[in-house]
Amino acid sequence: MKTPEDGRENLKQVADLLFAYLHDVIYKPTAATLDIETLPESFRDFGKGLLYFNHILSETRTFAKELSIGNLDAIPPPPSNEIVSALKSLHASLKHLTWQTQQVAKGDYNQNVKFMGDFSAAFNNMIHQLEERRKLIAEERAKLEDQLHISARLSLLDPLTGIPNRRGFDERLHMEWNQAIRENTSISLLVIDIDQFKVLNDTYGHQQGDVVLQTIAPIFARSTRRAGDFSARWGGEEFVILLPNTPLGGAMEVAETIRLSIENTSIPRANGSSISITISIGVNTTVPTKTCQLDQFIFNADKALYAAKEAGRNKVVHLSSIK
Repeated sequence: MKTPEDGRENLKQVADLLFAYLHDVIYKPTAATLDIETLPESFRDFGKGLLYFNHILSETRTFAKELSIGNLDAIPPPPSNEIVSALKSLHASLKHLTWQTQQVAKGDYNQNVKFMGDFSAAFNNMIHQLEERRKLIAEERAKLEDQLHISARLSLLDPLTGIPNRRGFDERLHMEWNQAIRENTSISLLVIDIDQFKVLNDTYGHQQGDVVLQTIAPIFARSTRRAGDFSARWGGEEFVILLPNTPLGGAMEVAETIRLSIENTSIPRANGSSISITISIGVNTTVPTKTCQLDQFIFNADKALYAAKEAGRNKVVHLSSIK
């Protein structure tokens, strides 16, 4: 016959079993086991409740573990309770933060985190620093581009005379040459050389020679009539003038105007006196085609210049006049 003491002993065993299971659920989830059939009938519903509690904790624990390793595609447990709700809120915040981070990576620095406490302040501070850095880089890039543009322009100018140099002339010549081919128009080239320039340097010094170059260079630009005309320092004491869409008569007229201007120009000296110089000009005019050689066009203008030198200097000679 069972005594009250036996009942209390039996109840204690069931309670110990249930509490041991509850302990394992919390602290040793992988080792937690409970056989409902071993429980008295009156405790089986309670045991089922503990099993369900274990199931909820297991799903919640799995979800939290996935979040901890950065798996934001993990699916939250369906039941709603205080623990799961907090994890769901964290999950939503992390997903939104991930999206904001992706926007920042695309260059959108207008993102601002308004949740997650201290982390928000750190994130927002990072965005602010990135935006400031972006602005600084943009400013430095603009300055660099300006400097590159200035350097590019300066690389096409002769530093002594301030007019285009050989490189600048070559670029312009190629452009106008191709344009003349497309439009079937004439193009003229004047090659100019200062007469007796070596003697001038030997007599008055190279500094005076530089003054001569600086004085006559602007005359070439003033003597041309149209915006498309182009003058440059070819090298040393030689200059060139390109006259697009200009036939022989127009080129000869421009050349003669320049020759007279230089002849009538007084070059100042350091002692207050002045000197005069003359120039020789070779002229070549053609209507280029695709079979024409640009180098030959330049060579023929240079050939006319030497003919002007041989004719006594201070002259204008066109290629067609050479016998």
